Amino acid sequence: MNDIVLVVFPGMIILIALTSDFFKFLKWRLRKRYEELAERATDDTRPYSFYTQTFRDSSVQAIIGMGISVLPFIFRDLDEAKGGVHWQMITVSQILYNNDLPPVEIPEEFRGDVPVMERIYVEYGRKHGWI
Repeated sequence: MNDIVLVVFPGMIILIALTSDFFKFLKWRLRKRYEELAERATDDTRPYSFYTQTFRDSSVQAIIGMGISVLPFIFRDLDEAKGGVHWQMITVSQILYNNDLPPVEIPEEFRGDVPVMERIYVEYGRKHGWI
């Protein structure tokens, strides 16, 4: 089965028929790139104690640049309690903000309680269909 993709360039329109295998390959490649960056982000941000240090990390910025397509991967990692919780929550928040999506609301009394915040993020992911 083929999917039709419409590509628009100034002055021309191109229709491209892509197979579902090609889309599977793209998803696989996106997943592999995310996993490489996530591993590096976890290692590189471990010593950081400030939000700005983590946010400025090159791997974290690269993941943010991948946009909403990586949200299912990040939420899954949070759900499976894979390391790097701080950078994952920062990354999710920034991707949501960049795409005008509703933010994860952390009640004041739970701010700083990382295990509770992690559960709230996972619940958000489930509620919004990312997991």
